[in-house]
This record gives sequence, C-alpha cells and structure tokens, in this order.
Amino acid sequence: MPARTTRDIAELADACAALRRDGAAPAVGVSGVDGAGKTWLCARLASSLEARGVRTLTLGVDAWRTAPEVRFRGPEWASTFYERAYRWDEARAALDAARRSSGAGLILFEGVFALTNERRPWFDLTVWVDCPPATALERALARNQEGRGAEALADEYDRVYQPAQRLHFERDRPAERVDWRFVNG
Repeated sequence: MPARTTRDIAELADACAALRRDGAAPAVGVSGVDGAGKTWLCARLASSLEARGVRTLTLGVDAWRTAPEVRFRGPEWASTFYERAYRWDEARAALDAARRSSGAGLILFEGVFALTNERRPWFDLTVWVDCPPATALERALARNQEGRGAEALADEYDRVYQPAQRLHFERDRPAERVDWRFVNG
C-alpha cells in the first residue's frame, strides 16, 4: 500500500492517536535526511497528541551518537557513517524500555537511518519527513550540529552525510516503504 502524504500535523497526529495500545505503548518511527525537520515535526506531533490526552515520549537517535572518531572514518566515509554513526543496540533497548513504561501512551522515535530494513519493524507506524535536498542542506548547515566552520561542514556534507543518505536510499528505500510521508519544505 502506498504511503499517505500530508502537510497537516493534525492529520498525522490522528493516525498516531489511532494506534492500538495493547499493554505496550505504540512506537512511531520518524526519519528523513539531515535537516529535513524530524525533531521539529516530533515536537509539534507531541504537542498535538498531548492536547488530545495522549501521553507522549520522544526519543531522538542523536542521544546514541558514536564518537567522531568512530562515525567519521575513511576511506569509505559514507558506509562507515551509515553503519557506525549510532549505537543502535542501546537505542533499541531504550525504545523497548519506554514501550513497557507506564509513563508514555505513545513513543515518537526520530532520527536519520531509523527506517532501515532492519529497524523498520521496531515501529507500529512509520513517517518519512520529505524535504527538498537543498532546503534540508540549508537547514543542516544553519544548525551546524557538529560545530564546524562553514567550509569544513560543507565538505563533511559532500563527503559523508549526503553519500551516506544515498546509500540508505539504495539499500533501504525508506521514503518508499513508510506509512506516511510528511511534506516539509
């Protein structure tokens, strides 16, 4: 079944709120390229869900980012970043613990590479944040999460982030295999 597409946060919140709660809190995986607006979307979804009485917990994969010397290594920069940028075993353990917790009625889990073929089954609902590459790059450079100079950061995007995203698209086809596409740009 093709993904539903929306620009409406309330429509996406309706889909999240409708998820069944059979003891464990349902989990929604939110992914997209660097700078697409994953964190922004999750903050607004959480507000909308909380207003409906759904206790929401947001987990961001950046909490499990590996050290720079692990995630930024050549000569295969893209594949190294794709495979080693995050401690996925710890992220999965945190997600599982949150699902069993009485503190949340729904988990929003956001991050780049969250929707690989191996991780997509972790989630009850999946969302791809669709954003034009130029817009996402502009946002990511403005955010400058790595705290680098403009030239160094632009080089990092050319050498690491964008090639890793292309690898992700080839291997996992995340934008094609989701329940929802949220247009953000």
